[in-house]
Amino acid sequence: FRVVFGNLGELATKNIKKNKSVLNSISLITIGISILFAISTMTQNVNEQTLDFFKDTFLCDIRGYVGNLDDQKVRIIKRNPNVENVIPVIQLSAKVEELDNMEIWPEAIRDTQLSPDIKYNLMGDEHALLEELQGGRNILLSKFIKSKYKIKEGDYITLSLKKGKKQYKVIGFMDTLWQGGSFGLVPYKYIKRDLGKNTFDLAYISVKDGVSPDQVAQELDQELQQITWTYMMTIQAITESNQESNAALMTMISIFAILAMVIGVVGVVNNLMISFIERKQHIAMMRSVGMSKAQVLKMIFIEGVGSGVIGGLCGLVGGVLVTEIMNYVLRALDQVITMKVVPELFLSYFIGGMLITVIGSIIPARGSSKLNIIEAIKYE
Repeated sequence: FRVVFGNLGELATKNIKKNKSVLNSISLITIGISILFAISTMTQNVNEQTLDFFKDTFLCDIRGYVGNLDDQKVRIIKRNPNVENVIPVIQLSAKVEELDNMEIWPEAIRDTQLSPDIKYNLMGDEHALLEELQGGRNILLSKFIKSKYKIKEGDYITLSLKKGKKQYKVIGFMDTLWQGGSFGLVPYKYIKRDLGKNTFDLAYISVKDGVSPDQVAQELDQELQQITWTYMMTIQAITESNQESNAALMTMISIFAILAMVIGVVGVVNNLMISFIERKQHIAMMRSVGMSKAQVLKMIFIEGVGSGVIGGLCGLVGGVLVTEIMNYVLRALDQVITMKVVPELFLSYFIGGMLITVIGSIIPARGSSKLNIIEAIKYE
């Protein structure tokens, strides 16, 4: 500051270092930016990762639940002239002894290979893993389960199923957020036998190019409801529903953070006013020995800029640290969202930290311009 602003910069720096009120303002800015930065990072990560998951995983158009979904009902769906492809799926839940009786939600697809309409982001050679999956009582688990329970390829886990407990061999993993990370893929032939069922639970449906998924979902509902119950929902609607519920939660969290920030800003302005009151006599002394009003104003704004720079930088460092800590908290809460620092937020919060103190300096600056030197020198 001495190099950039000369003697006024040096005076402003000394005032920042010696004044407790200014230091308290810097602390408030640091805490406020740290918390808001972490919450903004979490909000953006939740929205982006949820959107990316649905966009990258479900390349189909409709997820449909149909009562007693058998091959005949699958053929009814395929007969619709606007349907391109149908993937019938068995969905189950099972508690796993080796995972502290955690409940997982695997799916079984009849085809040996996954359709291009579904991508579960398998970690390894997808073709080889899916071939091996169908060759025995094997299972592919999510990376979240692997990380949480230190499961390795070749380990056996025991699924508690309708026909008793069955051991499945872990042959690989996938990087997915589906079912909150409590997800797996199991072979259709074996799980059908172990569950003792001849029907599917749901179907992933792809429509032809240029056709509205909402229109096809409505057509299938009307046709199938004549023989059974159905619940058809487009992937777009599921994505929007998830985003809305996430947004509502993040908005509630953000409101509390913003309220805390408003209180913090009031505290910063209050501290700057107290700082001015404490230094009235000091400022009057400098005015009496030749400092002009313009120089006093410049010194006060330099202090504001300096406080903002320090508070902004410390707040960003604190925000990154809080973001990293939140990753551990989310893992402890069994959440699969990963907090990644968003570089685009750095500049806006840094400038915000500076603006708070610069704007907060307006009141002391106005007070200094109206200062009566004689009265201030006599002030106790």
